[in-house]
Amino acid sequence: MRLEQALFGYKGGHRRISSSISFQPGDERFLVRMTDLSGSRSVPGFENYVSGYALPSKSGYVFAKTWNAPECERPGCVWTHVMLVGSGDWRGLTPAGISESFHRPAAEKLGFDSYSNCLVVGTEPGDERLPKLEMRENIVRALYSDDRPIIISESEERTQLSLFLMSLVMQRPLATRLSLSFCTGALSYLEANSVPIRIQAMPSRIARMVRDEVHLLHGEEEPLVSEWAKWLVKDLKRKDIVLEELFAPFDNTSQTYEEPESVAIIRKLSEARVLFQCAHDGSQTAEDVLRGVTTLFPDGETQVPFKNALVGELAKTSSQRNSLVRVLFDSEEIAFALQESKSSLLSVASLLAKQDPTLALNLLNDVLFRPYKNKVQQDLVHFLLSEIQLLAAEPTRPLETQVLFAIAREQKELISRPGFWLLQRSFDESIELAETLAEDLDDELVLAGLLAAGRFDLLVRILRMRGAQGAREALSLARSLKLNDSSEYQKVLALRGEVLDFAQTLAWGEAYSMRPLNEAQLFILASSSVEPHRLVALAPDISIWLNALSALPSEPQRMFAIAVFLACGEEFAEGWRLLRKSFDVIHQSTGSKTIPSEWWGLVKSRLPTLAVWEKWDKCERLRRGAVDSILRAGLPESMVEQVSQDRTLQQRLREIYRNRR
Repeated sequence: MRLEQALFGYKGGHRRISSSISFQPGDERFLVRMTDLSGSRSVPGFENYVSGYALPSKSGYVFAKTWNAPECERPGCVWTHVMLVGSGDWRGLTPAGISESFHRPAAEKLGFDSYSNCLVVGTEPGDERLPKLEMRENIVRALYSDDRPIIISESEERTQLSLFLMSLVMQRPLATRLSLSFCTGALSYLEANSVPIRIQAMPSRIARMVRDEVHLLHGEEEPLVSEWAKWLVKDLKRKDIVLEELFAPFDNTSQTYEEPESVAIIRKLSEARVLFQCAHDGSQTAEDVLRGVTTLFPDGETQVPFKNALVGELAKTSSQRNSLVRVLFDSEEIAFALQESKSSLLSVASLLAKQDPTLALNLLNDVLFRPYKNKVQQDLVHFLLSEIQLLAAEPTRPLETQVLFAIAREQKELISRPGFWLLQRSFDESIELAETLAEDLDDELVLAGLLAAGRFDLLVRILRMRGAQGAREALSLARSLKLNDSSEYQKVLALRGEVLDFAQTLAWGEAYSMRPLNEAQLFILASSSVEPHRLVALAPDISIWLNALSALPSEPQRMFAIAVFLACGEEFAEGWRLLRKSFDVIHQSTGSKTIPSEWWGLVKSRLPTLAVWEKWDKCERLRRGAVDSILRAGLPESMVEQVSQDRTLQQRLREIYRNRR
């Protein structure tokens, strides 16, 4: 078996020296702290020790061995060899294989190359000597009775203890394995990310100073009356142990014990084992299993590890996941009994929302607006709303508008997805949903989402209800769009087509507050009946006009007519530059007599007057107006070639230039 490994030690400070893997930054900071000396100074008898804990990212479990390093220049230095076990690496792993693979850098030759490659770990059971039976029973009983840390004082069997603790980790199911941490050489009371290390072996003088909220075990203690604990530790070398076997099958219920409390605990655990078996083989529904657990352990703080593992077992199938989450909404007693298993329950809710979105959506449709007092129920609702893969669901009945509203509040990106707006039963419900979202969320977010989703019918309905304010919001939307992007240009066209008839209602004061315009906004306003002098006030920089004209396709647009109008006037010092993109379009539509009368009326107001016999030739007036713009700017004849791309037109413009100079 191959495992990733790393060496931590002193090199200008305690740090990672060599490794076969790169750690996530948070995991590396955690390991630098955990692999250093476990106290302020060394203690005789604790020159080396073994630790086990999960990485903060949950990406793996660490087994580590630490040695004192007196050869280093600073007192208190240590070497720590780390082995990382991934979720798929546990099969075949043995405590002896791990223990025999730990190796310390040689003091006389500090070579680190061997730590830069994956480590081959043996899978043979080996000679796994274990601590005395009494100590093992005490540890197991303390481990599975509650969540308090376990402090082992002055154990003379620390090598055997490390093998036993590694066995306990390997024995636990994946659902609870990462939560078990240990250290066989704690020279102070240890915590990992503010959570106490669960099992700590430490010198007696340090053990006496720890807090009261721990199990303090001594080697000379009498064994507790716990037959199930004896059963659990009798054969740790077995690799087919499953969680149900944590609770011994006490078939002889008439057996008596010295302490009645122990009898009650054992009977409860025996019943719990049966419930776990039912969850494992599906012989009972999730509701029946959870009601049984609630009867046995109604207090949310009792037997939390068992409850967590039971939830994990029930989450293995789609139907059980759905039933598990639904019963938590239907029964406040069950929700209370599982309140300390909230993280496990949220994982199930996340799995349901992502893998079974149809079931999750039907569930939300039923339970979303019930009055919940329990925090677990409230958190489950929030988690389902934020995690559900809504567009992958196939609801079996119409969805309530309030459900879609609640989901969209948590997943705002849905507003810009076309599929989201197809889930309503009618257009009126879509309008109600859009208006409610616009009132509750940021207006621009909702309007931009409708624009991105292509729902111009809903967008304009909301904008029209707002009058002049709606016109301002339409122009605000246009600010995010680019004319030179084909997909964005289509949105501008659609937005323009829907808002032109009311964009002109934009009050002068309101419009002025929006300056300066960008290209898309300028295009929309120029496409309506907004007067040119107002547009110049809103976009006084000719570069905005040039960019907008360059981005537009060469087809008739009112904006081209306005550009010719401005090029023949004095609004811009270099107004003639507006002719480059606009002249050919307007000249062609004028020659083909397709130019709208409103456009021609605008352009001709600035064109020179011709003789009576020439008045009929609109194109000639247009050409002379363009040349006058060039002459007015004091430019040479060669510049007329920049007015048109047509060679025949260029020749005629040069002739006009020479005649009018």
